[in-house]
Amino acid sequence: MRVPGRIAARAVAVARSAVGLAGLLAALVALSRGHVRLGGQALGMDLLVLAGVWISSVAFHEAGHVAGAFAQGLAIRSVRVACFALARRSPGGAFGVSLVRWQGGGTTVIDARGRPRARRMLVFLLGGAAFNLLAVAAALWLHRREGGQLALAIGAVNAAMLVVNLLPAAGAAGNDGTLILRTLRIAAMRRRAAGRARASARAAS
Repeated sequence: MRVPGRIAARAVAVARSAVGLAGLLAALVALSRGHVRLGGQALGMDLLVLAGVWISSVAFHEAGHVAGAFAQGLAIRSVRVACFALARRSPGGAFGVSLVRWQGGGTTVIDARGRPRARRMLVFLLGGAAFNLLAVAAALWLHRREGGQLALAIGAVNAAMLVVNLLPAAGAAGNDGTLILRTLRIAAMRRRAAGRARASARAAS
């Protein structure tokens, strides 16, 4: 019974939820600043804008994965944002848009040359976080230059998304942090196996 491992996994899950909630609340507070009271039509409009910011941030995050895939020569199989999916009907075929069960987002890739090397997968996986970081920097710069609460809301949502995606999630196969750790672990195992093979070859010669 791996109690410490379970405790650590639950702690990370709580941290992910707390960061995500804090980011959304911070964005909502930023949008509501200047209102006499938080209620009625003002709150409804803020929630609508917040939903738009969140969906846009998810789309920007997935665009980062797409950019990372293109940079490493990986073919895009599908991209999901909220309840929309852009997927190839067949390998190498055209993309089609469909409605799917509501979820955050996700991008899957294929490599015609076989299993992608660790470096190429890491660039693809880190692309989403890199775009979120870029959005945070741009939002802070825009707020400092022009003011306005929308920029702060965009920065808060993207900052939370950056952290939540990089914190590994137990049992979440599509989580960036989980896949990054898995990629690094597999790369380390391959290096050790290659080292043992070279050592055996030298011993046999």
